[in-house]
Amino acid sequence: MKFPKYTPNPLLKDLPDYVKDSANFDKIQTQLYASLQSPHSHAEVIDWHKCFDCMQRVADHKNMMIKFGFKTPAMYLEWKKVMSVIKRRVPLIQK
Repeated sequence: MKFPKYTPNPLLKDLPDYVKDSANFDKIQTQLYASLQSPHSHAEVIDWHKCFDCMQRVADHKNMMIKFGFKTPAMYLEWKKVMSVIKRRVPLIQK
């Protein structure tokens, strides 16, 4: 039986090796989630949009995504999907 030639995912081929390493998935996810956390909440979306602190957090989150190498939201979502499949299928590597 002959296996097909490996072709990298075109969305993920430009990511740095640190981000591609499945052992760093939880660390990256934690940092991204923490960048959006806030000590306060808003009842309405419009209040959230008017809040300077919350908009600053969104801008910081965007800059962090760029720092990790994600150029588009689709790239991030594809990376997240691939890493969750790897984590589910190969649990021993994560320990």
